[in-house]
Amino acid sequence: MDSNFKKFKNKVLRHAVIESVVAGAAAALVVAAVLLFAFTASVGSANALVVSLSAVGAFVLCGGITFVFRLPTDKKVAKRLDKELSFNEKVQTMVEFSSSQDSMVQIQREDASNRLAAAGTGTIKFKRVWQCAVAGLVAVGLFAGGLCYNLLHYVPPVFADTTNWQVQRLLDLKSSVDRNVYFTADTKEVINGELDSILEIIYNEETGEVLSVERSVLVSAVTGSMVVIDTAVENDIDVEEYGVALSEATADETFRAMAFHIASLKTSTMLTEFSNIKYKFVAEIAAASVRSYSSIMRQAVTAADPDHEITGYFVALCDSLDAIASAGGDGATIVNLARSAVDAASASVNVVVSAAAEARSSGREIIYDLQDIFDITDEEMPGLHEPVEDLNSSSEEGGNTGGDGGAGRDETVYAGDSEIYWASRGEYVKYGEALDGEYFANYTGYEGEISDELRNFIEAYFNSLRNGD
Repeated sequence: MDSNFKKFKNKVLRHAVIESVVAGAAAALVVAAVLLFAFTASVGSANALVVSLSAVGAFVLCGGITFVFRLPTDKKVAKRLDKELSFNEKVQTMVEFSSSQDSMVQIQREDASNRLAAAGTGTIKFKRVWQCAVAGLVAVGLFAGGLCYNLLHYVPPVFADTTNWQVQRLLDLKSSVDRNVYFTADTKEVINGELDSILEIIYNEETGEVLSVERSVLVSAVTGSMVVIDTAVENDIDVEEYGVALSEATADETFRAMAFHIASLKTSTMLTEFSNIKYKFVAEIAAASVRSYSSIMRQAVTAADPDHEITGYFVALCDSLDAIASAGGDGATIVNLARSAVDAASASVNVVVSAAAEARSSGREIIYDLQDIFDITDEEMPGLHEPVEDLNSSSEEGGNTGGDGGAGRDETVYAGDSEIYWASRGEYVKYGEALDGEYFANYTGYEGEISDELRNFIEAYFNSLRNGD
C-alpha cells in the first residue's frame, strides 16, 4: 500500500480511537452517575465496588462497539479522501488496483499518491469534535451530580433498642451452654466467646450501663456470631459425614437406608431400619442368613470409616453374629440370638446418633434464641449448615405412604404396590394384607384372651381404616 495513503489512514484511525475512548468514557460516567443516584436514594450510600465494575463494563462495551463501527478500512478511507479532497475517485482506484502491474494503472497510482502528498494529512479534520465535547460535558455533569448527591446525602443511623432484658437473656444463654452435656469443652468455649462479644457491644460491665449501638452494627455482629456458633457445633458432629460415607459404601438397600438415617441424625427411622435388619435372618437358613448380612455390614462400615465410634459397634455386632452362626443350633435359636445382638448394637449406635442430634438441636436453639432476642428478621439471617435430608420412608422397600390421618389405609395404599415386611411369613406383602393378617386376624383369633369389647373396638378400628373413615 502507498506510503502517503498509509499516513492518511493512520490519522483516520487515531480519530476513530479518540471517538471510541470518548464514547466509552461517557458511557462509564453515565452508568456510574445512575448507580450513585439509585444506591443513595434507596439505601443511603453507594457500593463503590459495584459502581466501579459497572463503569468499567460500560466503558469496554460502549467503547468497543464504537471502535468496531468506526474502524477505518482501506475502502472507507479512500472514499472519504476522494470526497473531501475532490480527487474524483482517484484514491479509490489506487486502492482497488493496488496490486495491478498495468502501466496505465501504475501511472494513475503515482498521480494519486502525489496528489495525497501535496494535500498533506492536515487537510483531514476531526469530524466529531462537537459531538464528543457535548457527550463528555453531559457525562461529566451527570457524574458530578451523582457524586455530590452521594457525598451530601445524610441518612441518620438507626439504633437498636438495647435493654437489660437482652443482657439477661445472653447471660442465661451462657449458663445453658455451660450446663449442656452434648457440647464439647472446645465448642462451649467458642459459643460463650461469641456470646461475650455480643455482650460487649450492648453492655458495659464496669458501669452496668446498657449501651446504644447502631442496629446495622449489632445485626452484623449477631449474625456473624451465629455462623461461628453453627460452624463450631457442626465441626463436632462427624456422624453426618460418616452416614454419607456409609451410604456410598454399600449396595444393600436396607443398610443404605440406615446410613441415610444416621447421616440425618434421625434415630426413629434408624431404629426401624435396625428392626428391618432383624427380619433378614430367616429360620430355615439361619446360619447362612446371619453370616451373609454380617458380611454386608462389616464390608460397608470398614470401607466408610474404620476408626469411627459407630464402626466399632457394628464390627462388634458382626463378630457376635459370626460367633452365633458358628455355634450352631436350631434355626429359631440362632435367629433369636442374632436379633438380640442387633438390639444391643442398635442401642449403642442410638446413643451416638442421639447425642449428635441433641448437640445440633442445642446449637440451633441458641442461634434462634439470638434471632428472637435481637429481632433479627428472616431476611437478615445468615446461611447455616444444611443437614442431610432423611429418606421419606423407613426404607426404600416400603414404609408409611398413606394419606391424611394416621396409617392412611386408603385405596392407594391398601391395594397398591406399597409393601411391608410380614414377620410371620418371612416375606414382603401388601400393606393392607399385613394389617389384616398380622394384627386383625390374630387379635380376633385369640378367643378368651381379650375381652369382646376390646376385640370389637379393634375390628371397628381396622374397618374404619379400610373404608377411609
